[in-house]
Amino acid sequence: MSLIRRALEQMEEVDIVCLQEVWQPFLKEYFYRALRRRLPYACYKSQGWRLGGGLLVLSRYPLEKKSFKVFKSKGVPWGTTTGDWWAGKGYIKAWVRRKGGGGFWLINTHLNAVFDGRFEESNLAYRVIGKQIGEILSEVRRLRERGKVVVLAGDLNIPKTVGHWQKIAVLKPQDVLGDEKAMTINKSHIFWGRESELARRDYVLVFGRKEVKVQGRVVFDDKLCEFRRKRCSHLSDHLGVWGEISI
Repeated sequence: MSLIRRALEQMEEVDIVCLQEVWQPFLKEYFYRALRRRLPYACYKSQGWRLGGGLLVLSRYPLEKKSFKVFKSKGVPWGTTTGDWWAGKGYIKAWVRRKGGGGFWLINTHLNAVFDGRFEESNLAYRVIGKQIGEILSEVRRLRERGKVVVLAGDLNIPKTVGHWQKIAVLKPQDVLGDEKAMTINKSHIFWGRESELARRDYVLVFGRKEVKVQGRVVFDDKLCEFRRKRCSHLSDHLGVWGEISI
């Protein structure tokens, strides 16, 4: 956790941070206290249903109309590849109010995982992801009807090469990474062999007006070191996505 905090502290230009898998309430408080001078506004589910979704948003701008919604589709609570049921996964939604008026909707989410790498309809975990994507896209459509920009960030747990991505592509989002071959999983954590096909999981997608300009890059791909503990490690098995969005 201290490595993640230090990496975020070094990113002086950051306006909004969306984190996933921050399961414990005290860890959410830890990040908020450490970064509140630059990111004084926060949104998270502190406790409650199972593990509370593990989502955290920190922002330089005020966060209004905040809510957390648990997915209706959760899978099943048994089996070695269906543990996500206990995580209470869902999505955080908030209106980001910018200085001078205006703003945009932000959604931070973490979908269920396909632990065995079988992205096919015969796999229950993959079917659950499809339903979760449907829930999020229903929310995106509703918000877009009001003429607002919607930014969807998080771990979608699918690459662009599988069928469920086409459900998202229909709405024509702008992907801040752009590159179809972008990888957001550390190579050392890929177990299925098809790296270029399966190694994209994390996204910042922008739905809305065509004049919105986006660009981005993958970050946190190098190891960071804690000299007191004499160890170096990656921040996560996933890499970070940095997005620059001009609204």
